Amino acid sequence: MQLLFSDVRKKHGEALHVAGVMPSRKPEKIREVQAISPLTFQGETRWEDGGVRLTGVLSYTAQLTCVCCLKAFEASFRVSVDERFRPAAVASVDDRTGGRGNRRKTRPGCPGESAAEEDASGLNVEVIAGEAIDVERVLQELSIVHLPWTPVCRADCRGLCPSCGRDLNEATCDCALETIDPRWLALRSLRDHL
Repeated sequence: MQLLFSDVRKKHGEALHVAGVMPSRKPEKIREVQAISPLTFQGETRWEDGGVRLTGVLSYTAQLTCVCCLKAFEASFRVSVDERFRPAAVASVDDRTGGRGNRRKTRPGCPGESAAEEDASGLNVEVIAGEAIDVERVLQELSIVHLPWTPVCRADCRGLCPSCGRDLNEATCDCALETIDPRWLALRSLRDHL
C-alpha cells in the first residue's frame, strides 16, 4: 500500500480514507513471536503543515509463547496510528530557510531514503526522498514495535516448577524449594566437608 504526496495534496486538507489488509512481517529477533496475522488498517490521511498526516487504527493478532509457562497463546492488538511524513524537497527548503526550527536525524538502515525530523511541535516527522510513502512498511514496523518483549499468557500465570518442570497453572508439585541466600553458600559447602 502506497500513498503519493500529490494525491493527498490535491484534497486541500480534506481527509482521504485509507483502508486495507496487508501481510505482516515476523520479527526475527523475538523468539516468543510464532506468527502474526495479516494487518488490518482503517484510517485517513490529510495534507497538514507541508506534509502528510496518517491517522487510524491498526488491528492484528499474534501467536506468542508465554515466557513463564512456555505455552502458546493468541493475543489481539489495536494500535492507534498517528504518523507524519514530509517530502524531502519541502524539508530541504525548510532547512535552508530555517523554517519551523526542524532538527533532522538520519534514520538508521535507510540511508538516503528517509530520515526522521522533529517539527516545532516536538512531533517526529519522517522525511521521504521520493513521491511515494510506503504505508505497508510503516504499519509493519508499528506492529512489531507494539509486540510485548516478555509475553505472558495471563496476569496470574504461575509458570513452571524450577525443580521438576511441572506447569504450576495445571497442578501443584511436591518439590521442596529451598531458598538459600547466596552469601551463605560458601559456609554450606564447608559444613558438607566436615
